[in-house]
Amino acid sequence: MRLRVILSISCICFVALSCKNEPYQYPPLGISNLVNQAASVTNTYVYRNQNLYSFTSTGAERLAHMRFYYSGHKLQSITTDSTEASKKVTSFYGWGTATVTDTTLRHDGSGATLASVRTIIYDVDGNPLSIGITTWTSTTTTIRELAELTWDNGNVVRLVTYDLTSGEKVVVRDMSIGHDDQKCLYMKDPNYLFTLPLKDLFWLSKNNPMVFNEGSGERRYTYWYNKFGYPSNFKTDNGVLFGTAYIKVR
Repeated sequence: MRLRVILSISCICFVALSCKNEPYQYPPLGISNLVNQAASVTNTYVYRNQNLYSFTSTGAERLAHMRFYYSGHKLQSITTDSTEASKKVTSFYGWGTATVTDTTLRHDGSGATLASVRTIIYDVDGNPLSIGITTWTSTTTTIRELAELTWDNGNVVRLVTYDLTSGEKVVVRDMSIGHDDQKCLYMKDPNYLFTLPLKDLFWLSKNNPMVFNEGSGERRYTYWYNKFGYPSNFKTDNGVLFGTAYIKVR
């Protein structure tokens, strides 16, 4: 009987030691802070239930805040710059189709006015191919912008932005992009799209954008990485240093 007990205890210890030595699986990471050292601007991201919950950009002369609302994991609306006096509410239509449209209404004490309309066309893999935005300013000026993205193996390899305000398609920037082989700091959630200007949508890539070419020579970003393969910080071609931090997204 004593021998059986010893053998049983030995087996339990062996199983426990085997489990302890299994490789630890880290949960997905999401960027929590992105700091522009030169401009003293900090972009802060918060997550809940594996979804992007809020985005705040703070700096010496600006403050922007976005709050994301979901049904399950499907984005339903975004509230922007919400105060007691006013707010902007973006509502989405057409999820599950190739074309998704959202409208932003500006709410204040006198009612609601249309602030912008955005149309996104996706490919079969869920990558945005084109994003068109029409914005009506407080001075009744109408601004129309368009971005077209070319994808290869999960990365944006070409990004063309246009100004459509005059009624004609005027190229603002036509840029090809090369990437490293590490995890991109923005790769966790496709809804990062709504926190980025059109000219910066190359950050939606699987890997980090490293080489940029607009036809007049290459520009390069320099990266330093943490032990998980994400950029711990990076420097742009003109020497602006960004610091990054991450959080486990459960």
